[in-house]
Amino acid sequence: MPSRSFYRSINSPAPSASSKLGFTLIEALISIGIFVLLVVGSTTLYTSWRATTDHSKAVTEVVNLIEKAEHNALSSVTGTDWIIEQTTASSLTLRNATATTTETIALPDTATIDWRTHTMYTFQTPDGMVAEPGTMTIRTTDRSTDITIRSNGTIEISSTTL
Repeated sequence: MPSRSFYRSINSPAPSASSKLGFTLIEALISIGIFVLLVVGSTTLYTSWRATTDHSKAVTEVVNLIEKAEHNALSSVTGTDWIIEQTTASSLTLRNATATTTETIALPDTATIDWRTHTMYTFQTPDGMVAEPGTMTIRTTDRSTDITIRSNGTIEISSTTL
């Protein structure tokens, strides 16, 4: 006597040609839709991450340059003041008072500096004091950071999201 599976295979209809092929149109459209959503979401996240990274890099570079100017003024044995000045809308130069350029930094393309009051800060030797304290603002597309340089050479940083 034949087994039950034999009868099942004889009585069941033969699979159609379309069921043997890969994906249905609906399955393909759903897969493409999910893929598009993932691409759009990741592009948005990448753009936001890149803007945050550019802003953080710009602030870090400016703060490091300010601290280097103060350190150079405090450790100068020749009695030379150290000056930070704006060379373009997005670059700064650190030099000593005898006009020897020691370092120039360029901020990322999306960052600009607004000096508000003046375009130069002088850190005096031997105490590292600043002759004219003030504030500069670093702006990118979605953030703004104020860096205040006090007369004693210390700095204060405050950020806002635009």
